[in-house]
This record gives sequence, C-alpha cells and structure tokens, in this order.
Amino acid sequence: MAQEALPTVRQLEILLALARTNSFSHAANVVGISQSALSQAVAQMEFLLDVQLVQRTRRSVLLTHAGQAFVRRAETILADLHSAIGEARAEADPAQGRVVVACISSVILRVLPAVTRVFKHHWPSATLVVREDDMELCAKQVKAETADLAITTMLKPDPVVEFLPLLQDRFRFVCNHRHPLVGRKVVEWGELAQYDFVGMPHWAQVSQMAEGPIFGGNPFRRAIYEVSRVPTVLSIV
Repeated sequence: MAQEALPTVRQLEILLALARTNSFSHAANVVGISQSALSQAVAQMEFLLDVQLVQRTRRSVLLTHAGQAFVRRAETILADLHSAIGEARAEADPAQGRVVVACISSVILRVLPAVTRVFKHHWPSATLVVREDDMELCAKQVKAETADLAITTMLKPDPVVEFLPLLQDRFRFVCNHRHPLVGRKVVEWGELAQYDFVGMPHWAQVSQMAEGPIFGGNPFRRAIYEVSRVPTVLSIV
C-alpha cells in the first residue's frame, strides 16, 4: 500500500501565517517567500488533502471550515514538534537537561531550598522537577525509573536501589503545658502507653517507624485524632 503524501512542515508554517494575516502578501512577508510561491504552496496542500482550505476574494483571504479545522490541528502539531526538538536538544546537552527528584514532604522545606539554589547556580539552564510523595511511592518512582533519585526514608534495605544516608532525625515528645509529663527531660517509650495521643495514618512514615521493629512496636492506645501532617498534630496539641 502506497504511503499517503503529507504536507511538509514548511507548508504548515505557511498556512498558519496565512491564517493569522488573512493576506497572501502579508503572509509571504512573514515567512520570507514571494506571494506566488506562497499561493503555490497552499494550492499544493489543497491538492494533497483533496480539500479546499482557503477561500480567495479580491480583498481578503478566508479559511474554509475545513481550513479552520486543519489550522487548529496544525498549530498543535507544530507546537509539539518544537517541544520535541527542545527536549532532544536538552537531552543531548546535560547542562540543559532535566532532573526529577521524588521527595517526602518533611524534607521539601527543610532541605530542598538550599539544594535548589546550588543546583541552579551550577546548571542555570537545567530544570529541576520535584515530586512530593510518601516514602514508599518515592522509592517506587526510582525503581520504575520515573524519577532520577529520591529523598526519602527507608525502613529496610531494598536490593533494587542504592540507599545513602544523608540526614539523621529524632522523635520528639510534644505535649501541652497541662500534661502530666511536662517538664521531663527524658520520656521512656513505654511510659506513653497510658495517654491519649494525636496520631497519623498507617501509611505515614512516622506511624510506620513507630510501629516497626526499630521501637519494638507502637505502645499507644487508639488515637483520639488522626491527621496527615505534622503541623496539624502540633496545632491540635
């Protein structure tokens, strides 16, 4: 089966110029060709498509309904083409490339601002994409190669990814000024079992760490509140 002949990119650019100016002479000046060459290019497109794209009058040039529909698609095609060219050039030049970082929310405000400043200083033309997610999905993005790297917590080793410790954090006991344990410098983990607490969902990294083998299981009773963000926990307390 013979391949259907298609308009060239140059012909699409000519038609878009004509659609924007509604004038053969003005469109010819925009694309830098003679008026007769422009007219011939439009006629060739109409022949290839077997559709009348332009309605010519003595004073103006109007697109037919078919021409208007074709121009809308042509604009999208050319925009996608220019975008593809830009992406290809960026991939060929590491200085203009793109780095995708999956990151847990607690790190975004504490760590990334300083990292971003250094990154943009060394690679001002590159793009840094930050995706906020929970710790499991951050690791999954790296394994699926949809992210170049992740800044997250790993509670157990994963042979598929390389994990490099960057930060060390602490659990803090937070209470209001009327709590029986207020003022204590040290609070044992088991002492908290008798008190109500503000908890986080099971999927949250804080809950998974508290319930895991690191602390020997969660000693708390049922949470009287369950919220998804640490600042909300502090506000309730």
